[in-house]
Amino acid sequence: MITSIAVVSPSNAPLYISIFNVPDDESLRLQALMHSSLDVLEERVAHGCRQGPNAPPDFFLGLLSISNGFKVYGAISNTKRRFLVATTDGVVREEDVKMVLAKIHTLYCDAASNPFYDPGMPLDSPQFAKEVKKVATMVQQQQPPLPQIKTAA
Repeated sequence: MITSIAVVSPSNAPLYISIFNVPDDESLRLQALMHSSLDVLEERVAHGCRQGPNAPPDFFLGLLSISNGFKVYGAISNTKRRFLVATTDGVVREEDVKMVLAKIHTLYCDAASNPFYDPGMPLDSPQFAKEVKKVATMVQQQQPPLPQIKTAA
């Protein structure tokens, strides 16, 4: 299940953070984990995130960190905007996370194209928040239920 989505500026300032279905006491830990995942993201970018020797850098950086029952995946755009998705340790396929990150990137590009938006400021668009929530719940609805394990009585 997707628990959080964040967009971060090149200077590591949060532009947008949304947290779903996480108790308040876990919310702060999740935000700290996502912030610390930026260090891993920076390290991967510094060492080159390429699929092959002549390939262009990859948008999707994969799993960045695991802690406290959460997994954080990341991506970086060519303008150095960072996109983070946190999930619970449940069943979430990497292809789904990749699709979510690409969709969030597209939504961010649409929102940032607003002539009244200042690219360095937090994104306060209600339409963007609504679409992000829709993407997060769409992935959750696609997940098959976990198989029930029957025990012998």
